[in-house]
Amino acid sequence: MSGSAALERQLDELRHVGSVDRPTVTGRAGGVSGGSEVQFTVKTADNVLQQVRYRAFGGLGLIGGCELWARRCEKSPLNALPPAEPVEWLAQLELPREYLADMLVVEDAWRDVLAQLVTQ
Repeated sequence: MSGSAALERQLDELRHVGSVDRPTVTGRAGGVSGGSEVQFTVKTADNVLQQVRYRAFGGLGLIGGCELWARRCEKSPLNALPPAEPVEWLAQLELPREYLADMLVVEDAWRDVLAQLVTQ
């Protein structure tokens, strides 16, 4: 781990690890063979992201990125979701650019969620 205080704060309380029972959609990206894999499960109701959970295989930066994004999106209206900004996540987690690949996997998994929500 980089020793980032911001990352450590995210990891101190992982409230969104796991999966949602009967999810509305599931988004995935990466793969274990590539070293980083993310799965988001999301439950919506009344056009709001009621629950966002994730499972992640990879380093602590990847897990921190998943937690940061899940916290930001949960309880958001579907028509007002924040934009996914992997470079911004690095800054918020105080991580060097070497972690950008992990943040891009998080973004890809989230884009998979969004693509499925649009087709519902």
